[in-house]
Amino acid sequence: MLKGNVFALNLNLTGIDQSMVRKTLEPIAGIVAAEQTPPASLIAYSDDPVTAIGASFVTFAAPDFQSTVWGYPSFWMVMSISPNLKIGANFSAYKWLGDNIQTFGPFISTSWGDNKKSTNAGFHVLRLKGPDDFHINNIGIELSRNIRYPNWNIGFGYSAHFMQCVIHVTDHTSPAQNYNTTKSIDINLLRFSAYRIFQNNIQIGSEISLSRHLLSVQFLILKYF
Repeated sequence: MLKGNVFALNLNLTGIDQSMVRKTLEPIAGIVAAEQTPPASLIAYSDDPVTAIGASFVTFAAPDFQSTVWGYPSFWMVMSISPNLKIGANFSAYKWLGDNIQTFGPFISTSWGDNKKSTNAGFHVLRLKGPDDFHINNIGIELSRNIRYPNWNIGFGYSAHFMQCVIHVTDHTSPAQNYNTTKSIDINLLRFSAYRIFQNNIQIGSEISLSRHLLSVQFLILKYF
């Protein structure tokens, strides 16, 4: 049952025992993984050359299905090298959970099929930094299926994230609690998307990411040129 505890998470690890760091960071890492996964429609097959941008302005997440939190805005840009090969990047700079964060990293995707139905595979290397106590390196792979109707774009798929959290906690009031360590966290997400198509070059919709420990709902707008 959701408690409605908005902003329950915290990016400050001061006072967190080293043995509890992984458990503390797993909900945060899950939200980051969902935010950094490219929208399915952006990497779908396209006959014509594509340059596009995307923005996720609002994200609602329920880590461990026991609390609720708002995610951070995330942005993408992508261009096609060929009908079935695209490159792009994700970036964000925002104050989230009381701390400043910056995320950036490239991705590449390939697809096979046609404009109406395509299977897509992607790979990305992304980083989140900014918090005083840690940063996250995220290597991700995505596999998705995209189906385009006259007015709708529907997708479903899976993404796997192999995340390395580099932790450097400094507690000036209790030096004995200072430590440096690295924790590996793997996140697996089932993803579902639905976009309404407007004038053939604007899509507005949402992406749902689901794992054993997370429900994330993003609301996005995509613009094609």
